[in-house]
Amino acid sequence: MKKLNPVSGLITAIIITCSALLTTACGNEGGGNAAHIHEYSVVAAKSATCEADGNVEYYKCSCGDVAVKTDGVWAKKTLSDVTIAGGHKYSAEIGEIESTCDKNGVKAHYECERCGGLFVKEGNEYKKVNAENLATATKNHVFDQKKIADKYLVSEATETAAQTFVYSCVCGAKIDGADAHTFTVGKTLAEYETADENLYEPSSFTLSLYDAENCVYGFTWAVKTLPARPIVKIGKGNSLGGDYTEVRADYAEASSYEYAPGGDKSINYYVCKAEIELEANTDYVYTVGDKYIGKFTEETKIKSVDPELTAATNWRFAHVSDSQAEGNVENGGTGTGAAYGAALRCIVNDHTNNKFILHTGDFVEYSKYESYWANMLGENFARIARMPVMALSGNHETTYKNGSNETFRHFDYKIPSQNTELGFYYSFSYGGVKFIMLNTNETGGRLSDGQYAWLENELKNKTEKWTIVSMHNPMYSVGKWGSDPEKNSLTLAYQSRLKGLFAEYKVDIVLQGHDHMVSRTHPIKADGNASAENVENGYIVNPDGVIYVMNGPAGDQEKGRTSIYPHDESLYAYAEGSSASSWAEFEVSGDSIKVYVKTANLSGGKTLHTWGIKKTA
Repeated sequence: MKKLNPVSGLITAIIITCSALLTTACGNEGGGNAAHIHEYSVVAAKSATCEADGNVEYYKCSCGDVAVKTDGVWAKKTLSDVTIAGGHKYSAEIGEIESTCDKNGVKAHYECERCGGLFVKEGNEYKKVNAENLATATKNHVFDQKKIADKYLVSEATETAAQTFVYSCVCGAKIDGADAHTFTVGKTLAEYETADENLYEPSSFTLSLYDAENCVYGFTWAVKTLPARPIVKIGKGNSLGGDYTEVRADYAEASSYEYAPGGDKSINYYVCKAEIELEANTDYVYTVGDKYIGKFTEETKIKSVDPELTAATNWRFAHVSDSQAEGNVENGGTGTGAAYGAALRCIVNDHTNNKFILHTGDFVEYSKYESYWANMLGENFARIARMPVMALSGNHETTYKNGSNETFRHFDYKIPSQNTELGFYYSFSYGGVKFIMLNTNETGGRLSDGQYAWLENELKNKTEKWTIVSMHNPMYSVGKWGSDPEKNSLTLAYQSRLKGLFAEYKVDIVLQGHDHMVSRTHPIKADGNASAENVENGYIVNPDGVIYVMNGPAGDQEKGRTSIYPHDESLYAYAEGSSASSWAEFEVSGDSIKVYVKTANLSGGKTLHTWGIKKTA
């Protein structure tokens, strides 16, 4: 056989001895003693199109015989064997998108995967159409929404009339002027003057970074009755005076319980939330409460964060976990909010350069009791109101003692779409650090497939210098939930599913809660083994793996029950039981993070352990 030298646009003839391929000679199909030789020409491969068939590369003789050669082996074929059918290749049906009052809809249709053409199906036939043929007209506005927002406010309440709003469309549109339809909310000012003002007193207040990247703060509080005019008063400087802005808060009804010796008592209350974009790195003073009633919290000063801050700038944040404060003694608790207050005093008063507090869950002992939240947050209002808290749910906020949706009610963050009944997950960036806040309460304590996909996408697309993941249930711990064979099934499940993912995407630190211990691992690699530490001046330089950290409880619930459980000592660099109020301060500075693990009591605190990470590349 002579060598094939394909040339684009040419057909090259090939003479082959075909005794192994054919049993009759070309041009002598009737038999005889003619030599069994065919003269083949190569037919180049051609893609199928919507207008014509295509084919794989094959060889054709003048007699009509067809052959293919695969890995040096010849085989006789038919034309149908080598043909790739042409014509339109229709997709599965693309479902209808209904039109709205501000957006065209799209009819159900099909798309050709070859040419991109659009088609509708009429009976068994596909009919080609243009995009314009698929569009459905926008719907008319329907003004039936009762949205209580300043955008729709017609008039404030007066002595004789309640506050009035205009009906709006679901898209947000409204009608102004004489054609507008209005509705009233609440009571007249005269009626509010006789109301019990104590029912409107703000409680359970928290401050959060709703959107850290854009310096948007979240303000959240509760009241015992339907709010009259819940607002945030906020202004620049050190005192509100007469120069401030009023921002209306949204509100929603919530249900909870109160402790009672004879059995829990069901209660209803209202949660108020407002989001306000502030100027970066600016002094503000604010108060929250009810404009019509005149019941407000005390004025509180804050300094807004700077979203332009980078990892090259020295800044700090604090980590706490498992404060688990109970209610007051009258409500069946033991007043452990004071223990959390000791940590808060150190974080807020003694180290004012902390930008926020990161809390890895279990705020209160029994989250279903709103009084536990109110007592703990109220007792520590002076500190909590001064510093944002970035929180995630622990089991005490969700599954423990029938709590539900409590973290979502008591804090305000910008979160991806999800069911918040058993906690929620989200991420934020600040100062060159990517913070990923996981929810370990889903699906029986394990990450749902949806959360796992979200997590992987967040890790894959991060651009920050540092990555810190936070989770309530631990992956590595010297406490009972990490080391007791009867308790650690979740721990092992998380290790199996996440340690490889964290190592692959070079997570630096994983902050954990749940076990009331102080511990730090060596860098853990994807295979679950610890790598050696190259330590210089107290810093682990370029760690080969992920460091898993537990900084102890920020309360004193364990009452001394903090024994370290048997564990694989090769994995841990530091381990200590702690029944005191513990916390950690993280100092981010350029190519390093320094960590100070501390404990506090009502009279002061001390440093338990110091370590750090440094990246030279």
